[in-house]
Amino acid sequence: MLILVPFHFIWQLIYQRFYSTVSANDRCSLFADRNFINRRNVKADAHHAYAPNKQMFMLAFRARIVAAAMKLLGIKHLDAWPTAYKYPKDESRADKSVKQLYLQKLASHIIDKFVVDEKSYNIIVNNVLEDHAYQQACQSEMTPDGRFLCRQVGCNKTFR
Repeated sequence: MLILVPFHFIWQLIYQRFYSTVSANDRCSLFADRNFINRRNVKADAHHAYAPNKQMFMLAFRARIVAAAMKLLGIKHLDAWPTAYKYPKDESRADKSVKQLYLQKLASHIIDKFVVDEKSYNIIVNNVLEDHAYQQACQSEMTPDGRFLCRQVGCNKTFR
């Protein structure tokens, strides 16, 4: 079942969970990253600061992907060569399918090792599904013009 969720809702969830103004000294929190790279236009309310929050999140996200890949590959600094999870030497370096398979395996290892926390994942998915069910329940009680009917018997008035 595909659930379409507005992007501002996703950003709001991300910023509620990972952005706290009391975490200025917590390494790798979004607020600490915001202060470190001096992004003063990023706010806790992702709905009203959509573009700067999205840019900040994407920058932090890409940085974490690069850091995870470097750690998995055994790269200690930017000029180093991988010491772990090396590209297979016996395979043809010109074969595009071998390169794609290598990159897919590397990406799946990064996701498995650093991203997927099954408990948190299940909680987030359940919260999104509950919110979606709540929104559908609210919409089912609405009139076609987006208003709610009065609950008193015999009353035909509507309200927002």
